[in-house]
Amino acid sequence: MVKEYVRPKDAAEAVALMEQALAKRAATSGGAATIGGAATIGGAATIGGAATIGGAATIGGAATIGGAATIGGAAWLAGGTALLSTASPSVAGNRTAADFPELLIDVGRILPRGLNQTAAGLVIGAGTTFQEVLESPLAFSALQASARSMANRNIRNRATVGGNLAFNKSCASLVPLCLALDAAVECAGGGPANQTLPLAKWLIKPAGLLLNLILPAGGGRSAAFARSSRTACDVSTATVAAVATVKGRRLLELCLVVGGFSLHALRRLDIEALFDGRDLDDLAATEAAIRPLLSAIDDQRGSSAFKRQQGAALVADCLQALLSAEVLP
Repeated sequence: MVKEYVRPKDAAEAVALMEQALAKRAATSGGAATIGGAATIGGAATIGGAATIGGAATIGGAATIGGAATIGGAAWLAGGTALLSTASPSVAGNRTAADFPELLIDVGRILPRGLNQTAAGLVIGAGTTFQEVLESPLAFSALQASARSMANRNIRNRATVGGNLAFNKSCASLVPLCLALDAAVECAGGGPANQTLPLAKWLIKPAGLLLNLILPAGGGRSAAFARSSRTACDVSTATVAAVATVKGRRLLELCLVVGGFSLHALRRLDIEALFDGRDLDDLAATEAAIRPLLSAIDDQRGSSAFKRQQGAALVADCLQALLSAEVLP
């Protein structure tokens, strides 16, 4: 249950507030937590714009909630879309008031916002909403498609880039494309200066308050994104991003990331090996080659066989789309 709401003046104060919450948690839990923008609790949770506890998530470039977002009784708050969803009875399940943060640290107004083309690449502020990404003239087609995959416009008006990366769900809208592009992130916390590191590394052990996402220059590569969902406005059930240099029907230096078939989106080296450096076959042959490499579980969203078929078709469609995709700036 939320007991306190604070609005820090800058990122340094926001990080300090989270570290204080971690210190309090450590004092009441036998010293289990560590501090410094990279804290872990019970050997499982990480803190800082991307914390997860009890297998849950982080929100809004910084917001975390429910079994996913609370750290030491505190949570970052920016867009707040996951905060609302995890607080609802249909999502919260058996969680009690103790599972939710007592302190909300509102970083929505201090996070960088907007898209800027720089020498380092396309820089997107963690506080940028999905709708702002979708409408930006700097957003290339695959990035727009990734942003459009976020549920509906009402959600896109609130959901932030940083929150989607930090939450890192299996079908997170931006994570597959960002990983395929070898993106980097800039974070505050854990030292006197901000640090920049590869997104892939940061997602393994999130640390600090996420400030910016950096997409490197295209270097002559093309990119494509695809997703599947039960309805147009529903959350994605599978996501795929592919990046490669295209020569006719040949894909060179292919990087393929698939979400929905594991706890988090993963680069699929096994599928890449089938197509990298080779001419792409027709759609049916491509699907047939991919299908045996996918695995899924039976649940309310469909049988394992259905998901494998759907996933193979989605990956094949994404690879085919690469052949005519725009060359990245």
